[in-house]
Amino acid sequence: MPYTKEEVGRSKALLGWCENNARYSQWRGGVKAWARTKDVTGKRQAGSALWGQFKTMALAETGLPASGKRLLEKGATTIQKEAEKALDKILQDILKKSQDTERSHALSQVTSLVADTPEVQYDPNADSGSRNFANEEEEGGFHKSVRIFLVDPSHEDVMRVALGGQYLWDGGPSNCIAIMGTPSLFEVVDKVRDKIPAGLTVRAIFGVIANPTPPGRIPEAIRLQSDEEVEAFFDLTSAKPIRL
Repeated sequence: MPYTKEEVGRSKALLGWCENNARYSQWRGGVKAWARTKDVTGKRQAGSALWGQFKTMALAETGLPASGKRLLEKGATTIQKEAEKALDKILQDILKKSQDTERSHALSQVTSLVADTPEVQYDPNADSGSRNFANEEEEGGFHKSVRIFLVDPSHEDVMRVALGGQYLWDGGPSNCIAIMGTPSLFEVVDKVRDKIPAGLTVRAIFGVIANPTPPGRIPEAIRLQSDEEVEAFFDLTSAKPIRL
C-alpha cells in the first residue's frame, strides 16, 4: 500500500536517518539492487518467506544507522514492533518508487516513438495499467504470445535482406518472448524496455502478417502506429509464433 511522504519521513527518523542522508541513499541503492535480482516488487507479491529474507538483507545492508539496527534487533517489544513497521513502510515505499520510475521510462519510450511519427495515435497520459487483465483472461479476453525482435540501426543488416530492404523474420534471434495483455503501443514497448541499450529508443514497430515459410520467403509486414492498428494486427496475422 502507498504511504504518504510524512509517514515515510517519520519511519526514516525512527530508524536514525535524518533528511537528505547520504547513508540512506547508499542503503536504498543496495536494497533496490537486491530486490531486482530476486524479482521482489511488493510485500504481497513476495510472500512472507521472501519478504522476511528481504528485511534480513535490509538489516545487514551498509547505511542502516546503528541506532535503528539496535531497535530492530534488540529493542524492547513495543518499540521493536514500531521499528519493524517503519522498516516495512520504507521498503514498500522504495519498491513503489522504483516501479514508478520504470513505468515513466517505458512511457518516455512510447512518447519518443510518437515524436518521431506524428501520425501515431497515442495518449501518454492514458492509464494503460488500469485494465484488469486477470478478469479479462477469465472472460476469454486479450491474451497473445509473441516473439519480439529488436533491430539496432547500426546492425540492422543482420535482420534485413539488404540495407533498407525487407526484414528477415526467420533470420535473426528474437530478443524477447512475451504475453501481451492488451493490444497497445505501450504494451509492446513495455515488454522490451529493459532490453533497449542506453541512449537508444524505439523508433518504429512492425508486425509480420504470415509465417516466413517456405525458407527464404519474406512475408508482408505492416508498420503499427496506433493502438487500433496493433489490435487489428493481432486479429489479422496468421504467423505462429506472432512476430513483432
